[in-house]
Amino acid sequence: MLPALLPLLQIAGRAAFHVTGVVYLLWALVSLSGCRLHVERRIWLPYLLLVVTFLASVLRAGTGLDGIHSWLDFVLYSCVSLIVLISLPCAGDGGRERLLALIGVVGVAAVVVLYLALPLQVSRPGFVPRTSMRADNLPLLTPFALHLLQYRWRHPWRQGIAGLFLLAVVLYVIGSVTRTTLLALIAALAFYAVAVLRLRLRAAAAAAVVIVLLAGAVVGDVLIRGAERHHSITEFLDVASSGRTELWRQALQSPPENIWLGVGLGTLKRQTGNEVLKLQFGDQSGRVKHLHNFVLDCWYETGLIGLGALLLWLGTLGYAAIRRLRTADQSTRMQVAVLLSAAMAILVDASLTHSYGSKQFAAYLFLFLVLAAADAPRARVGAPAA
Repeated sequence: MLPALLPLLQIAGRAAFHVTGVVYLLWALVSLSGCRLHVERRIWLPYLLLVVTFLASVLRAGTGLDGIHSWLDFVLYSCVSLIVLISLPCAGDGGRERLLALIGVVGVAAVVVLYLALPLQVSRPGFVPRTSMRADNLPLLTPFALHLLQYRWRHPWRQGIAGLFLLAVVLYVIGSVTRTTLLALIAALAFYAVAVLRLRLRAAAAAAVVIVLLAGAVVGDVLIRGAERHHSITEFLDVASSGRTELWRQALQSPPENIWLGVGLGTLKRQTGNEVLKLQFGDQSGRVKHLHNFVLDCWYETGLIGLGALLLWLGTLGYAAIRRLRTADQSTRMQVAVLLSAAMAILVDASLTHSYGSKQFAAYLFLFLVLAAADAPRARVGAPAA
């Protein structure tokens, strides 16, 4: 259950997240030692291939301890999903359902904490909504919180309270003036509306349009940021995306020397002198730490082999999750739908901001997809009691 708290601890700070993560991993090593548990081959085999491929990229690039450190970070973040899956039998019946409910509680708590901290943040000099308002994890937490309020909380006003919670989330995300977070929230809510609430696509699309119009009415001039002054489609996309499309074109025009294994895991973030990360946009220039797209980041750092392994891992989990969504019983289908709604938010966000090695991607996305795709593994006969 402890990984459910990690998104809330990110708001508290990097130290709280890492200390809790280390404690969790040590706890897992002790508590699971001696337990003979079986995980489906279709789950662990693509993951093992992914980890080995990324290690090969690091060794081929010769980045030394820095590359090994980046690889270990990725392994530690990503192995949380398998640890949780293996631990589910120890939680007894309903362990997965309780975990999802706890993530929903964390989502509600995160909104409360963020609003309580907002007056203090606004009063400080140099307040910038994009960096000061920590809305990054709200899109991935919102489906769990809505499911908790609408279906698990037994209160006569639960639907109205869920609506007020959703309004609070939307207003906070709009106030943070972060387009990527807004798009991720819209994607999560659209999938939730169709898969959980069983609304028609037309109704879900109309709700998405309402959120976009609300954002345009409140902070539209900031969100567009002068894109209306550019007449060509390319110029409009460059400005509206804060130069991301220009960065992507630049990366595609300058592929890595080793197209198969790339430049090494984490290399782009460390090499501030890399010309691929130097963005000249209009009269402004600067450097970025990654390419703001998990596919391009993975391709450039780990090559076509690494990207193929990542897409195989995500595709295997996604296919299994969609299959369970169509064939499982009502209770399981609801759980899978909530998990996929959160996963959709992370995928949209990773396509524009966070890289494949981020906490959101390697820890939360993998966890949600693994829980959506796999049944809890069963302990083999004769296994020690947990």
